[in-house]
Amino acid sequence: MDESTPHIVDISDQDIEPLCIYMKNFRGRGSDRKFWQTRFAHWWQNNPFYKQGMIRGKLLRDGGDIVGFVGTIPVPVQIGGEEIIAYISSSWGVKPQYRKSSMKLLARLLVTIKKSEHPYIINNPLANTDMFYKLLGLRKLPTCFTKKYTIFNGPLARFSCRLPADSTPKWLRMSISAIEKRLYPLGDNATLRVEKISKAGEEFDKLWGQSRHNIVNTKSRSAASINWYCFGNKTYNNKLLFAVYAQDCLVGYAIFRESRQSGGSFLECLDIWCDNQDADSISALLSYVLRYSSNQYYHGIVTFDYAGTYGWLSGCKSFAVEEKSVSGFYQLPQNLKQTITVDNSYYVFAEGDVGI
Repeated sequence: MDESTPHIVDISDQDIEPLCIYMKNFRGRGSDRKFWQTRFAHWWQNNPFYKQGMIRGKLLRDGGDIVGFVGTIPVPVQIGGEEIIAYISSSWGVKPQYRKSSMKLLARLLVTIKKSEHPYIINNPLANTDMFYKLLGLRKLPTCFTKKYTIFNGPLARFSCRLPADSTPKWLRMSISAIEKRLYPLGDNATLRVEKISKAGEEFDKLWGQSRHNIVNTKSRSAASINWYCFGNKTYNNKLLFAVYAQDCLVGYAIFRESRQSGGSFLECLDIWCDNQDADSISALLSYVLRYSSNQYYHGIVTFDYAGTYGWLSGCKSFAVEEKSVSGFYQLPQNLKQTITVDNSYYVFAEGDVGI
């Protein structure tokens, strides 16, 4: 092979350290070598669903130099009611002078995954890359969400978002939050109890076992997958896990992360799962997290239009709505013949590599 011609190779163990350096230089600010060492270890070495020999992605090399990378992460999903491993896309990045090879790099990865007979999922791609996935034959993920809500802790919190972050003293923001809590207290649900927890236990496996067939196409929500997703990488996008109980029995949970938007600091919802997507359980979770966000001096929470959200919003004092859908693409192996539709699927914001 002519080593001066860019060529595509699988990722080996020996490639990890050079790849960390490549991604550090490619991504630049806020992305050091240690960041990528930890992140790659989370994706593969410390991933309970990764087995030796699984696909980690592809490298584009020019001679001995890495000039492009597209990664994959194995995660459990449920397709047609059966739990299987899927590959999710992450960090597709090619140096500018080699961009003409970007499609070839991704296409080669898709061929390899297709031969492995695993599904391939990418979520929330950039708008200007949609046409690439369509050209490569991927199908659009159906979405059951069409609206994104930014719920402020009250009118004062909404006003506080307009204050310049660099020149507004912390004591003023904390005073506004304290006043907001006194003016607009949130009541507790009389029959449901919500807690912030640090680990998903066996009760999560029980909930997943009794509720998983309500939706046949979705991500796996076993305790192992939740713990890996929420707490497997403690240095990147730390998650908050909230559980809702009815008479001490787990009936649902929600995952949030910190997010800065609309000029403020919020807790953003990545996933909500309740038995039969019960509106009361979802309402109890959102109420608790909104109150928690106020106590921790956030400006509020961000969420999609989950079941019962619209009715819950009637008790909120201040919120903004925008048209927003969960977007993404997928490729299925030939042996999976079922059709993925809006009616039989539940794909949330935390699909693909979001938050990983």
